[in-house]
Amino acid sequence: MPEEDKDYIADVIEHLSRDIISISDSMMTFRTRIAFFIWTGPFIVLGSYVIATGATVPSLFSTPPKWLSAYLAGAAYLLLHVVGAKIERQGQNTCNKLRKAIMVIADERSLKSLREGDYTNDTTRHLSAAYIAVGLLMLTCFLSLMYCVSA
Repeated sequence: MPEEDKDYIADVIEHLSRDIISISDSMMTFRTRIAFFIWTGPFIVLGSYVIATGATVPSLFSTPPKWLSAYLAGAAYLLLHVVGAKIERQGQNTCNKLRKAIMVIADERSLKSLREGDYTNDTTRHLSAAYIAVGLLMLTCFLSLMYCVSA
């Protein structure tokens, strides 16, 4: 095998490895943002209400519309987990495809056996929809909790 082909194959493997790292970093950033919202949001809203009004938490849910609002917030939180898991699964699937491509390249020492459709996927549309869903669910949670703490 010519020396320049070896360099080219090494460059392709290095590029695919950096893509895997980039996808993993992106997923960790997404996890951090969602975790911060999920674990701190309700406590900040409810805590500020209790401190500001001196009310007890049971008074937050004194009417049926407030109960409905609390259930809506809970359902939105659960759906956030589902959508987040789908986004992570898509990232893991992409990383796995790239790992397979690296194995094929390293095993065969050739790029000829790679077909574009086997190791790439167009997820832009699906990920855009998922991120929009996450934003809407976060907004639903926020508005539902704000209704619960309203007078």
